[in-house]
Amino acid sequence: MEVDDDNEPTPENIPEADAQVDNLNLFAGQTWGYDGVDTKAATRATDQQSRFHGNRNQGGKSLFQILMKLIPYKFIIDVVVKCTSNALIAQNIAPLTEGEFLKYLGLWLLIATCSGFAQKDFWDIHPHDEKQNPCLYRLGSLMSKKRYDAITQELQFNH
Repeated sequence: MEVDDDNEPTPENIPEADAQVDNLNLFAGQTWGYDGVDTKAATRATDQQSRFHGNRNQGGKSLFQILMKLIPYKFIIDVVVKCTSNALIAQNIAPLTEGEFLKYLGLWLLIATCSGFAQKDFWDIHPHDEKQNPCLYRLGSLMSKKRYDAITQELQFNH
C-alpha cells in the first residue's frame, strides 16, 4: 500500500480556478474558504491527555501538587482570598473560601484554554448542539454563573 505523507493535498482535492462551490451542506451563514486561521484547531476542546514534554517523571507528585508549587499560594490565601472575601461581604454576598477560590481558578483556567466561546456559553443549560450550542462544557454544576461573576467583579490583589 502506498502512503502519501508529503503533507500536500492530493491532486483531486485541489480546486480548479473559477470552480463552482457547493454550499448545500453548510449551516446558515457558513461559507467555504480559508482565512488563514485553522478554525477547527482554534475551537477544539483542551488537550485531554496533556503531559510534561518528553514524558518526564513528575517525581510522584500530582499535577495539582505541581501547580501549587508554581503559583504564589501563600499570597493567594493571605491576600487575594481574604481581600476578595471582604469585598464580597461588603456587597452582602457570601464570603469566599480557600476551596471555592481554587475551584474558581480552575474554572477560569479551563475557560482560558478554550477559544471561540463567550463566557456565558459555559453556563448554558441547553444540551450540546453543533449548530446552536457548540460549547462542550457545562460549568453550572460546579459554580453558578452569578457566583463566578461576583468573584470576578470583586477580585482583589491588594489590601
